[in-house]
Amino acid sequence: MAEEPTRGRRPIFVALAIFATVTVFAFAVEKTDVDLGEIQSESRRTQLFRIIRGLARPDLITYDQEDTVIRTAMLVPCNPAGPDIPEAQSGPMLVIIPPCATPGDEITIEGRGFPTLDTGQLTFVPDSEFDVTLNLVKFEADKNGDFTVTAEVPDRESALLQTVQATTRVPIGSWLDRADVWIDSNFNGRVDDGEMKKSPRASAALTVTLDKITETVMLALIATTVGTALAIPISFMAARNLMRDVSATLTNLGLTLIGLPVGVIVGVVVSRWARSTAGRFDNALVLLLLLAVIPWLLARALRWAIPEEDEAPPTRTERLQRIGVLIISVFVALTWAYLLGDAAQRTGARLQDVLGGAGFFGNFVSVIGEVLTIVLPVLSALIGMGALMTLGSRLGYAIRTRVSARTLAAVNYGVLAAAFAILALLSGSAVSWLYQIDNATTTMLIPAIVGAAFGLFTAFRTRKAGSVGTGLVTYYLARTVFNSLRSVEPLIMVIVFVVWVGIGPFAGSLALALHTTAALAKLYSEQVENISEGPLEAIRATGATRLQTVVYGVAPQIVPPYISFTMYRWDINVRLSTIIGFGGGGGIGFILQQNINLVQYRAASVNMLAIAIVVATLDYVSSRLRERFV
Repeated sequence: MAEEPTRGRRPIFVALAIFATVTVFAFAVEKTDVDLGEIQSESRRTQLFRIIRGLARPDLITYDQEDTVIRTAMLVPCNPAGPDIPEAQSGPMLVIIPPCATPGDEITIEGRGFPTLDTGQLTFVPDSEFDVTLNLVKFEADKNGDFTVTAEVPDRESALLQTVQATTRVPIGSWLDRADVWIDSNFNGRVDDGEMKKSPRASAALTVTLDKITETVMLALIATTVGTALAIPISFMAARNLMRDVSATLTNLGLTLIGLPVGVIVGVVVSRWARSTAGRFDNALVLLLLLAVIPWLLARALRWAIPEEDEAPPTRTERLQRIGVLIISVFVALTWAYLLGDAAQRTGARLQDVLGGAGFFGNFVSVIGEVLTIVLPVLSALIGMGALMTLGSRLGYAIRTRVSARTLAAVNYGVLAAAFAILALLSGSAVSWLYQIDNATTTMLIPAIVGAAFGLFTAFRTRKAGSVGTGLVTYYLARTVFNSLRSVEPLIMVIVFVVWVGIGPFAGSLALALHTTAALAKLYSEQVENISEGPLEAIRATGATRLQTVVYGVAPQIVPPYISFTMYRWDINVRLSTIIGFGGGGGIGFILQQNINLVQYRAASVNMLAIAIVVATLDYVSSRLRERFV
């Protein structure tokens, strides 16, 4: 009995669904301005056919060209007693109808025997002692080499014959039977059947395209390499199965968060000291000696400070000595790295002059030195951050094992309040700089108070557990950053980088590298989440550290898919690099945009042909590599 009403309502539901679908598509047609009448427009079809024909004739080969002028005579105004107008005899010719006219009249100019689809300019040469030409109209010959245009007669009267001429650039050896054409002083078309040599060669469009498509592939390669190098370590922080069991005690969390900004500041200061120290060694011989000796000294110092095993537990004095040696070793290593960067830049500059055509090797060495010099402050900040965070964690462990529960609770409230107050203060300073808010109360005092209150609240809520799950917080933050970056198209990113580093492939490389980092980090992290848990549990059961678990349990399972994702991303970057060129990111896209804007469709056809060939080739090569190695 209950099925009958359902069957009766089914046609109504179907009718409503059909009506809703039709309504949605009708609204879509309205919003997309579908106008089929434009398809029937004769002017639009003419433009479309011109574009299609231009794209179908890529400008690959060219000949040496020369200017060719075809002339004919006319009288302005008509004068029965004036000179006779000679008739063209053979070869390309111009015919004016009528052969005489009054200034302001409209005449018809016919061209016959011109090269197929030839284009050029018609001009009027008045009878004047000055070398004057007046533009009349442009022309385009049809497939038979003929054209018909109309023009207005200029206001130039004379009793003598005046000239209308057509000027074209003709490939040498391509007109008629490769004959040379000129017009004599009597306006008679004449042909010299002398032999002409063809000179086919790569066109300017093809030469530029080959250079820019190579630039595009290299741009994509650099972006993929940098993006992969950044995405691999970050991807582990965005893997839920690795981060869900990561936690920290309240004391460790607070002291670690305090050590984070302090460590960054200390690292930057130490980097500046190292840079200043390296700048004092200008002598080439001393520099060479330091570059050779310092690594040996560092190896000996580190071997003593971090022994493989101790015969007896080190005393407190020995521990302090080892820590001091490590700190000095880091400073010396930074100084040596700055010396190496400066030496690489100097050597690279000299190699560019010495190697000549192979000077790009010298440029590569110089760029490596510049990159090293730029990266060292960041690396120093990371080292300082890691050292201070580790020190905070160890200090937290020492406090927990040596104080009473009541004292530990008070310490937890204090360090968490201080930690979150510092983080909020730094965030407020960033907002103040970004939005140029000159109000310390709003951007610093209030955020610090709110951060301290949040720290106290966190300590109160987790007082019984005594720990906080920091792994999942890191996981969600990493995923949020990746998703935010992936949602911004590289074409938008490149606009920002163009302002920063200027128009060119470097801006495109930076934009693609940033987008690649976010995209690959997401793919890599999802692959980590799908690995088998058995090897991880077995390795953890042996008492392995988290780093050992990643190296021996995770890495063997993710290497093949990581390689596959990286190759696939290179294919994507090659295609994207043609798009970011429209935003000033260099590569083939930049030239393609220029050719389209200048209505150079034959040159644009060469660009698109190169893009298609390169993308298809890379797709084939990457698929074969994946079959072999993945």
